[in-house]
Amino acid sequence: STGNFGMLNRFGKTGSLLNLELQLMLRHKRTRNTLIVCAFFLLYGLLFYPDYEPGSGSVFLLVFLGIFITGIFIMQYGQLLFSWNSGFFDHYLVNPVRFEEFLASKFYLMTGVSFVCYILSIPYVYFGWEILAVNTAMFLYNIGVNTFLVMFMAMWGPQKIDLGKGATFNMEGVGAAQWVMGLPVLIVPMLLYIPFAFIGGLVPAVVFFFLTGIVGFLLRDKIIGMGAERMRGLKYKIGASFRSE
Repeated sequence: STGNFGMLNRFGKTGSLLNLELQLMLRHKRTRNTLIVCAFFLLYGLLFYPDYEPGSGSVFLLVFLGIFITGIFIMQYGQLLFSWNSGFFDHYLVNPVRFEEFLASKFYLMTGVSFVCYILSIPYVYFGWEILAVNTAMFLYNIGVNTFLVMFMAMWGPQKIDLGKGATFNMEGVGAAQWVMGLPVLIVPMLLYIPFAFIGGLVPAVVFFFLTGIVGFLLRDKIIGMGAERMRGLKYKIGASFRSE
């Protein structure tokens, strides 16, 4: 749990920051708990997929599970995306770290863990090819849309947390913004699926989410740049909130 992912340093400052983020996540109980939650919810499909019948009209459930299983880390870790760094956020204010690099490291961390969750969810194809198709489309939607949605929402009033405290029943840093953050991540895809539900098109829905996620991922540098610009406007306010008790 104290390993150094030195190979990431070859990818410049973004890789170095990602290396530090991974070390932070593995060295503290509360951040490690997010990985445990991911592993637990990977098994969530066993409660529903065995009863799934192709053409049964339960695609809404498939969309929900696809978002949940492949995106649970985005929701859990992204909920406190900047609060994890609250103890040393001033470091980013006084050192030559570009916010584009800072946010890119966060993006690739969320994308990487979500990719692992997706790979581990592939065996659910045993219960039907539609499950694999939907999970693939929702994974791409997660990394192309929800990562950025969470990233921008995490800038709303982040609060200081103490990484030295345990994870059990620890709600430190969770404010109103963090409570509602998961709602658009889960609800928006369901709303987007409604038109496809009326025309009975699973395939068009999968294509829509697939292409939306691909487009978002290809535009990642531009969107991260927009987030960095917003961070530059909020950095002193965020830093002051982290210094307050």
